[in-house]
Amino acid sequence: MNKRKPKTMADLRPGSKYLPKEGPELALRRGDTLAEAARRVLRRQFGRMTWNESCTREGADSECLHQMRVATRRLRAALAVFRDALGARRVEAFRADLRRIGRALGAVRDLDVQLARLDSHARRSPAALREAFRFYRAFLQARREEARLDLLKHLSGERYRRFARAFRGFLDERVSRRAGRTDASAAGARIIRKRLRKALRAGRRLARDSSDAAFHAERIRLKRLRYACEFFADLLGREALRFAARVIRLQDVLGDQHDAVVGRETLGKIARRLHAPPALRRQTLMMLAQRLSEDVGRERSARREFFGLWEKFDRKKSRRGLQAAFRRAKNTGAEGGSRTLTGGKPNRFLKPARLPVPPLRPGAKS
Repeated sequence: MNKRKPKTMADLRPGSKYLPKEGPELALRRGDTLAEAARRVLRRQFGRMTWNESCTREGADSECLHQMRVATRRLRAALAVFRDALGARRVEAFRADLRRIGRALGAVRDLDVQLARLDSHARRSPAALREAFRFYRAFLQARREEARLDLLKHLSGERYRRFARAFRGFLDERVSRRAGRTDASAAGARIIRKRLRKALRAGRRLARDSSDAAFHAERIRLKRLRYACEFFADLLGREALRFAARVIRLQDVLGDQHDAVVGRETLGKIARRLHAPPALRRQTLMMLAQRLSEDVGRERSARREFFGLWEKFDRKKSRRGLQAAFRRAKNTGAEGGSRTLTGGKPNRFLKPARLPVPPLRPGAKS
């Protein structure tokens, strides 16, 4: 397995190895309704997911799997953001399918992360523990192979094929004039503002001794806020992306904290399942104890860093640019609403359109 990660951000730009070329028809436009914006965002993320599918099946580059998982998560997030414009029943059915896909991808990805961290730890550990590291790495690698077989079984199954066909058909449906007639700019501002309020309210209640679950819940709220900012960035401008970057810093720190917690819990479970000769088992348990100590230290460090970043994030001036974007969106929505809904000149973006789904990677199966 090649564990190569993108060396530069150019590796993750549209038209690169990990992302398909994305035409201007996938960008949100002023005058789009919420339903039209939803189709554009969903097409972009579905295209990214399917682009990485064949490479994920091959298993030669773990970054393909990572990018497919990211796109799957973003698809689920986008369906939640645009639920009111798409129909709750269909949205929940698609989200359930994507949750199953995400779990299968996540089982492999989590072990990739554990293996990478183990290799980093091994380089910093005494030579006396090398045999223990080799033994433990083989143990994790075997678990990864099991998870990968489960993933391939899922991607080759009828349920996944049925989902892919249904979702493509859903994206090809003509956009109804009655569906999601709200102006996308104004709706995006409302959605982001609501998610921001939830994140701020919960974040202000966190303390250094709050539970792991409380920190993890805040991480999820911040992730939802970030995705909403990114989905509507074409309409709200650079301010939305700048604010999303601040959210990402908080999210990443809480991600480190959560990874340390999960690592600590996983090590305990694994220690009870290890079967090895007594001497090797003692060495391996010593190595796991070292890793456990590191995870505890990482968790404490991440909590300290979070509160330092939160103090800056919670200042009003950190949201000034975003608030200015909201005001512009409100004005745009008022103007767009009068043109769209009061019998004036028709908005060309309301015309039903069949936007092309980005192509599959060459050689991929649909």
